[in-house]
Amino acid sequence: MTRVCVFGGSAAGAAPSYTRVAHELGAALARAGLGLVYGGGGVGVMGAVSDGALAAGGEVIGVIPGWMVQREYGRTDLADLRIVGSMHERKQLMHDLSAGFIALPGGLGTLEELFEAVTWTQLGLHDKHVVLLNVDGYYDPLLKLVDHAVEAGFLRAPGRSLILSTTDVDEAIALARRSRFSPLTFRRVTRDDFGLLARWLEQPLVRRWWNHEFTPEAVERDFGSSADGTEPNQDWLALHDGEPFGLIQFSHWTWYPEYVEEVSPILDLPDGAVSIDYLIGDPERLGVSAGPAMIRAFVDRIWATDPEASCVIVPVALANRRSWRALEKAGFTRVAEGELEPDNPIDNRDHVILRLDRPGP
Repeated sequence: MTRVCVFGGSAAGAAPSYTRVAHELGAALARAGLGLVYGGGGVGVMGAVSDGALAAGGEVIGVIPGWMVQREYGRTDLADLRIVGSMHERKQLMHDLSAGFIALPGGLGTLEELFEAVTWTQLGLHDKHVVLLNVDGYYDPLLKLVDHAVEAGFLRAPGRSLILSTTDVDEAIALARRSRFSPLTFRRVTRDDFGLLARWLEQPLVRRWWNHEFTPEAVERDFGSSADGTEPNQDWLALHDGEPFGLIQFSHWTWYPEYVEEVSPILDLPDGAVSIDYLIGDPERLGVSAGPAMIRAFVDRIWATDPEASCVIVPVALANRRSWRALEKAGFTRVAEGELEPDNPIDNRDHVILRLDRPGP
């Protein structure tokens, strides 16, 4: 079952609308066939959202530290009340159980929970939506503060876009249940895409690390044979909602013996090892964890379509922190370090090599 995590205050608040809308939200989640994950409390806004879900016959999972149960803060009538050892474990489990987050009005605890969830999205630890259900303008001052953080230079616009807000219960649910980058799809690059690739290669960040020429002749030289199918390397566009935003190049290491020879002093490549290279071409997708999401989705595609692939091994220039951090956020681990020829001659030869193995049955 898909579940949504709801944050909210243990107090009822000054306006009756806070608990009324919380009750409506719980009931609406149940009607939509979605489970509720929340902090396990029986009073205030938290109690109201769980009352609504239970009254409508929905699944409700409460997550609460043991010391709160001992102080009689938790509900005693939940079929699924999960008692954990600490506040940190509480938040981790709530995150793990949920497809997205909705924040109702609440105090410091609610604010801390919603900002941690947004921060985890920004860091690429998940790709879940965080939605403020802005009852009677409760979150208006907070949204103004976040906008001020952008104006003051502490938050970039892509980070600001991670905080969604609505006054409508059904819209909040629709936003929270949908992954920010799902479904991602991929298709092979064709010559019709060469103009797009040229524009991407001209982007400052891509130009810095890929160091590709972007004239029509250069794009033809570097991508034409793959588009024709005369070279084993595969070039794939990543698309979100049908719009291309990134590029992934895929190959088996054994297709290019010269690369195997270059990396062999640093790492022995196992049978079935494959590799990827990647870029985010749409500048609006930078800083919102599109890279890790794209990598995860493409690796899942490798496991599903290439039975000979045993692991994905990717060398990255050590100085390109954004690139190797994207791999780490996608589940890769660093397995080696050493000197390799850089893509851009202004960089030194220091590289890290990251690896992700095919999951077991």
